[in-house]
Amino acid sequence: MGSREQSRADRQSRAPCEAQGLRSSSCLSPGSEPAGPLDLAPELRHDELRIPAPLRARCPGTCDRATSPCPPGDLQSGHGPAGEQDGKEEPPGQQQPAGHPNESHSDNVPWYVRTIKEKEECLLTLVEEIDRLAKYKAECVQKDAVIANLLREVERLKKQLEWLKDSADTGADTKSKQGNSSEEANEASTLGAILEQAEAEKMALMAQLTAFQKAHEELFAELQKAEDDYNMATGTMFSLQRQLEIQESQLRRTKSENERLQKEITGRENQLQAMSAKFGSLREERKHEEMMAAMEKENSSLRQVVREQKSKLDEQMELISDLQGTAWQLQAEALTNQFHMQKQQCAQEEMKSQAEVLQHTELQTRVALERITSKFERFRSKIIQATFSTAGIKAPQAELTDEEVLEAMQKIINERIEFYQMLKQKGIKVPSLTNIDTFTSSASSAKGRR
Repeated sequence: MGSREQSRADRQSRAPCEAQGLRSSSCLSPGSEPAGPLDLAPELRHDELRIPAPLRARCPGTCDRATSPCPPGDLQSGHGPAGEQDGKEEPPGQQQPAGHPNESHSDNVPWYVRTIKEKEECLLTLVEEIDRLAKYKAECVQKDAVIANLLREVERLKKQLEWLKDSADTGADTKSKQGNSSEEANEASTLGAILEQAEAEKMALMAQLTAFQKAHEELFAELQKAEDDYNMATGTMFSLQRQLEIQESQLRRTKSENERLQKEITGRENQLQAMSAKFGSLREERKHEEMMAAMEKENSSLRQVVREQKSKLDEQMELISDLQGTAWQLQAEALTNQFHMQKQQCAQEEMKSQAEVLQHTELQTRVALERITSKFERFRSKIIQATFSTAGIKAPQAELTDEEVLEAMQKIINERIEFYQMLKQKGIKVPSLTNIDTFTSSASSAKGRR
C-alpha cells in the first residue's frame, strides 16, 4: 500500500510540470548550448519495461478464485470443501474415500500441499519481479528529475525566443530608419538562423519528453500489476493455510475410513482369489475339451484320407490284375501263334502283321503300367509321409514295405482308440467314435490280401 500511495503522489507531482511543459515555448540565446540527450540517463527499451511472459505461466493459481478453499474439482462444480455443504458436515458413511479422483496420490502428497508449494514459488517469482521493477522505479525518479530540468530549460528557451522576437522587431524598425544597412541585414539573417535552431531543439526536446512519459506510464502500469499479483498471492497463501487446517481434519477422518476400507479390500481379495482359482479350473477344463475336439477332428480327417487312399489302392490293384491277365493272354496268344507258324507257312505274312500289332499293344500296355506304377509310388510316398509325420512316430531309416506302412497306420489308430477309451473310463465327456470296427476289419482284410 505504501508503494502504491508513493507512486500516486509521484504522478500528482509530475502532472503540473508536464502540463506546464506542454503549454510553454521558447528559443535559445545566441551563445547558449542545448541540453542534449548526452546529459540524460540511457533510455530504456519497451521490452525491458514489460514483465516476462512466463511470470503468470508459473503462477497458475493466480486468478479470481485462487483464494477459494475448495479443491480443483470443486471449483468447477461449485461445491464447497469436502465434508462441508450448506454449513453441515456429512456423515462418515458419505465421505469420499481416500482413492477419490479429486485427490492426488502421487508420492502420497495431497493436492492442496502441492498447490501451496506452487503459490510459494509464485510468490518468490513475484518478489523477484518487484525487486527488478524497484530498480526501474528508481530510474523513473531520476528520469522525472531530468524531465523537470528539461521543462525548466524549455521555459528558459521560450523566454529567450520571445526576447529574440522582440529584438528582431526592434531591429526591423531601426533598419527602416537607417536605410536598410548591410550590418542590420546580417544581424537579421543571424537571428533567423538562431530561431530555426531553437525551433529544432524545441521539437527534439518535446519528442524526447513524450518518449520518457510513455515509458514511465508503461513501467508504472507493470509495477501496479505486479503489486496486485503479489497482494492476491498473499491472500491466496493465507486462504490455503486455513484450507490446510480443514484438510488435515478431513485427512484424519479419511484415514479412519481408509482403515475400514482396507479391511473390506482384504475380504474382497480373498473372494477374488477363490474366484480366480475356480476360473482357473474352468479354463483348464475348457482347454481339455478343445484339445479333445481337435483330436477328434484330426482323427476323422485321417480316417477320411485312409478311406480315400484305400479305395484308390483297390482300383489300382484291380487295374494291375487286369493288366497282368492281359499280359498272360498275350503271352498265350504269342505261343499259339508260334505253334501255328510251324503249321501255317502260307499265313506267315499275316501272322507277322499280327505279331507287330501285338508288340505295339504290349508297348502301350507297358507304358500304361509304368505310368500306373509311378502314380502308385507317389500315392504310397504320400501315405508314408502322412503316417510318419504324426507326433510320436519315429521316422523310417530304410525303405518300407506296404505291410509296414499299414501296420504304422493301424498302430496310430489303435493308440487313439485306446486314448479315447481311457478318457471315457475317467468319466470325461468326449464325442463318440464311429466306424472304428469297420475301419479295423477293412484294414485287416487289405493286409491279408497283400
